[in-house]
Amino acid sequence: MSPLLQVEGLVKTFAVPAGLVGRRSVSAVAGVSLHLERAEVLGLVGESGSGKTTLGRCVLGMSPVDEGTITFDGTEVTALRGRRRAEFRRRVQPVFQDPYASLDPRWRVGRSIREALDAYRIGTAANRNQRVLELLDRVGLAPSYAERLPRQLSGGQRQRVGVAAALASGPDLIVADEPVSALDVSVQAQVLNLFADLQRDLGVAVLFIAHDLAVVEHLSQRVAVMYLGRIAEVGTTRDIFLNPSHPYTRALIAAIPHPDPEHRTDVVPLSGEIPSPLDPPTGCRFHPRCPLVTDTCHSVQPQLEPLTTSHRAACLVTAPSVPAQL
Repeated sequence: MSPLLQVEGLVKTFAVPAGLVGRRSVSAVAGVSLHLERAEVLGLVGESGSGKTTLGRCVLGMSPVDEGTITFDGTEVTALRGRRRAEFRRRVQPVFQDPYASLDPRWRVGRSIREALDAYRIGTAANRNQRVLELLDRVGLAPSYAERLPRQLSGGQRQRVGVAAALASGPDLIVADEPVSALDVSVQAQVLNLFADLQRDLGVAVLFIAHDLAVVEHLSQRVAVMYLGRIAEVGTTRDIFLNPSHPYTRALIAAIPHPDPEHRTDVVPLSGEIPSPLDPPTGCRFHPRCPLVTDTCHSVQPQLEPLTTSHRAACLVTAPSVPAQL
């Protein structure tokens, strides 16, 4: 059976004014290929500016692509129009980072959740009202919340409403863009558990975008690590956390806070900032910050190469992988 989502050679650029030298373009996504199986959670991680959100918006159809293809359930979707595009958008729903900005402040919670049911004419009017109450229960909120306004809710409650609204149309895939980064740590765990429950109980696939590897460790079946518009490494969660291959992945894992104050790692921490996508480095885009850099890295762009059947990395000089001391 083919993957639910297949992205091949995706390129997305934006024109940027550059004063007297004319317009320039920034490559936010530079030839990304990845796939997502049915009922799978794929964590997409990387620092701010790596292109994660842009990739998510392309998958959602919110941003047109310049090159490459996006195939959903066997259908190439980048050129869909009319009713077929509406059906695609019903089956692929977003959960955004800011739970307050994603809800109309004038609408009561019940109306926000019901919006998709009305738009896609799912059920009768009475059925839709009942469905709103069922969705509130699914995300752990009492029926009375249907009458509240977003400003009357906490951040975690607003994010639960956002998840309920995403579930209303019965999607096969949810694209969750940093859905816990604006929440307190204690609330983050509750929302992560909610996503895990939904994946287990409903079989919905999730593209879970985050900048923190620790956030996706216990939620994702597979993890893709993105750096400056490209995929640096992809594999099962076990591959990534127990046997990281790319120096960037190793540095991200080494940066995860450890409960043991005596814990030490041999991984060299990252130095400097992620380069500007307006002027990306030649060759390997990670080479200005890489502790393993060689002359070849300055001129040759690495491709994702298989390490095992489930694990690939894009590095020209990756040292032999050793289990990470987590």
